[in-house]
Amino acid sequence: MRQRAGQKFNAFIALGLLILLIFSSCDHEPVGAASCEETVSSFEMGRFGGIWYEYARMPSREEKHLEAIILDIELTRSSEHLIRHNSYNRKTGRRQEKLGRIWNTDPEYPGCLRVAYVLFFGADFQIIDLDTVSYRWALVQSKDIDSAWILSRTPALDEGTLRHILTSASAKGIRIRKMKRVDHDIDELKSRSRAGAG
Repeated sequence: MRQRAGQKFNAFIALGLLILLIFSSCDHEPVGAASCEETVSSFEMGRFGGIWYEYARMPSREEKHLEAIILDIELTRSSEHLIRHNSYNRKTGRRQEKLGRIWNTDPEYPGCLRVAYVLFFGADFQIIDLDTVSYRWALVQSKDIDSAWILSRTPALDEGTLRHILTSASAKGIRIRKMKRVDHDIDELKSRSRAGAG
């Protein structure tokens, strides 16, 4: 089943690339890294709280060995909210968690956020597409064009929703062919870790 899901994801990637090619043939210039001006026009931090599953991401050094990544945003009464980053490390075969803060950096652009897991150090993130009706998924990008994430309220996305997100990402200049599906099957991940250790 997981193999079929991976094949479907790759098929959607191919579809997104085709759409991107069509945009390019129409003199569409890929957009660079996201800025606050390119964030969604409607965003409510109060609805963004709760559990988010990292569905897919661009390769990154920070998350190189991580799977089953879950973000838990706990809203507070202040402008800074708590965020827990929980993941499974394939290299160590263990779950790990880090705590941090998340807040808006520009009141004019509510989808412009900063996350800090280390005191005084943070990274800027922009919500560049979002299910504004139900907050079921979000497309997030940092100031680096090669850093992007698809977040979902559930570990899986239906085909129509995934197609929409990948089309949107392609149109925004994100190189979706480089995106990697995040594995949330903990039992299989542990089994692989034990097999590798053996």
